[in-house]
Amino acid sequence: MNSITKAKIITNKLLFLALLSIILVPLLSSCEDGTHLFIRDDIAEYEDDDISQIRHSVFFYSEPRQLAMYEPRFGTLIGMYTDALPQNDRTIRHIEASTGVNHATFMDVMHLGDPVPFMWILECMAERKVPMIVILPPREEDEQSKAPFGGYWEETIRRTAMAIGNFNLPVFIAFYPVEAGMNWNPSSYIAFFRQARAIFAEHAPQVAFVWLVDSCISAPERFYPGERASDWVGMNLFCQEPESLENALNFYNQFQHVAPIMLNLGIAHFTTEGHRYTISEAAFALNQIYQALLYEFPMVRMVNYMDVNRIPITGQDYRVSLDRDLRIAYYESVQGFLSELPRLESNEIGERIAMPIRSEYFAYVEDGRVYLDARILTEELGKANPRTTRWIGGARRVEAEEAGVSVVFRGGGIWLVNY
Repeated sequence: MNSITKAKIITNKLLFLALLSIILVPLLSSCEDGTHLFIRDDIAEYEDDDISQIRHSVFFYSEPRQLAMYEPRFGTLIGMYTDALPQNDRTIRHIEASTGVNHATFMDVMHLGDPVPFMWILECMAERKVPMIVILPPREEDEQSKAPFGGYWEETIRRTAMAIGNFNLPVFIAFYPVEAGMNWNPSSYIAFFRQARAIFAEHAPQVAFVWLVDSCISAPERFYPGERASDWVGMNLFCQEPESLENALNFYNQFQHVAPIMLNLGIAHFTTEGHRYTISEAAFALNQIYQALLYEFPMVRMVNYMDVNRIPITGQDYRVSLDRDLRIAYYESVQGFLSELPRLESNEIGERIAMPIRSEYFAYVEDGRVYLDARILTEELGKANPRTTRWIGGARRVEAEEAGVSVVFRGGGIWLVNY
């Protein structure tokens, strides 16, 4: 069974392999034995193939922007969220020992008004992990919970910020994630988010603020609070609806220019639908998805695996730490990711650097010549409309050399230089 057929089969079983059908299947078309994913750098190796039918991802560098708080200059940080409790012998140390993976961050969840998880933060400090705290709206039993944006929450936010500010260590805060079914007013949400960010900036300046949305949310830009209020942008990706995957791709294309992207994801290995176990498929998905994130989506600067059991909620189990084969697959899949935050020199703080951008469009190669989608030049690079084009792969394309663009094959993609 070749890798394309295998990917199509698994797409019907697992949420995240639908991502392959949207993004990766064109790349998988170069694989006959399923042993490698990405197109090789040396174009000469494809002389005997119908290379005009292989789409290549295209990358270029943006105008320089300032690094966000705790954003690595290069690479992607690796993190984890687990619903395990220390008394169940599932401490940070135990989880990392079982998976063999050293993570940069660990995640916990609290509701606004709950006590700050001091003991868990101390555990993160002891294990040299950066805590990421997701702050949800007040619990339903709170009398004010039906009005989560009221001014009466200001003092609660201030107390929370002051408590976290007492810890002299980096912290990520994902404040009020936009989840499906919330029915929030975007204007009220944005105003409240900005107010919370200002309070944290005053009392906990070491906190990086994250704007987080579910992939089930359509048009998430309605809730975007702006660059000054959010250091990072992020998405939770474990919704079952197919459109959530398209939303995720649109989210990446839209926000890769403005901020580092955080992705919280889980890959189900058990589903209550037919009580089916899919260990081998989940292991395959882990490798494909993580390698795609590493090489195809360079502005995803942090990936947090959701090592949780959501059977009562979604009918899915995302835990990789409880099965030997999944632990091995997870360990192998995250090689190449960053296990600690960057340590910037004082003269690098505030530095502006160009960011790697993934084009929304693709290139084809024919007879050793690279043909770019004309929209890469006109829409993304701001160049003039090319005079001479060819119709290849369902779009107008221009030869890179004729357009005055130099290209380099790297990491399975085509990088534009000297444009």
